[in-house]
Amino acid sequence: EIASSVSKVFIEFCGHLKIHAEYAAAFLRLQRAVSGSNELKERLKAMNPSGEHSTSYESRMIQPLQRVARYPLLLDSLARGCSSNRETATGVEQAASKMRSLVHYVNEMLRIEEHLSPRLKSIKAKHAQFLLSKGLRMEMGEMIMLVKVLWVQTTTEVDCFLFVYSSLVLLLPSTSSSQAESVLLPLDEVSFQEASESSLLLLHIPLFSSVSSPFVYHINLPSPAKKHLIKHIKKARLTLQKGKRPLSGSSKSDGGYASDHPPS
Repeated sequence: EIASSVSKVFIEFCGHLKIHAEYAAAFLRLQRAVSGSNELKERLKAMNPSGEHSTSYESRMIQPLQRVARYPLLLDSLARGCSSNRETATGVEQAASKMRSLVHYVNEMLRIEEHLSPRLKSIKAKHAQFLLSKGLRMEMGEMIMLVKVLWVQTTTEVDCFLFVYSSLVLLLPSTSSSQAESVLLPLDEVSFQEASESSLLLLHIPLFSSVSSPFVYHINLPSPAKKHLIKHIKKARLTLQKGKRPLSGSSKSDGGYASDHPPS
């Protein structure tokens, strides 16, 4: 009974725990700031008069992330303890799977913060007026999916990261040296058409525009990732229409936290 109740709590609140990804990114930014500021180092040192690592800001601030990483281990142990009750064990295993997906998601967001954050901030600043006028949010907490794709253009092919946020889609060339520009598409102006098993056409028709033909973005990606992408775009569009913010991925099974090709 207790194991079943515990697993239900983890399943119900899993989506909300993704706030740890934003916390982890903020912690990483703080560490960078500290490493570049002797004044900040001294101020933090003064706040730890004992000099013990256990009372340092690093030790205290890393604890929420360590706790999240331990949740799957806790649930795995709980599942083993109730193996005689198959129904309860299945529920606990499902909760453990969701927590592993959450840990993966947090790690992926940290990689994004570490490798792509400057470029994402630059894009956000460059398109600030556009984002504001359309009511679009390009925040880490709004990110639903990230996958690496091949953007097929007329004369070339460009490796890109494709971000799906709760209100927009971003095509970002993998390297800043690429000749291709990043593309921001409001989610409520995007539809898609399957071109082949591993190919998808993103169709963009701006609202209140006299343009009759859509702008077409041809992307190639693995078939499983394509299925997840279609599912999450559909889900995000539906949620957007209802005026609710979608949670960033709901389980490992539906690819909600999956990032098939993390930044490197």
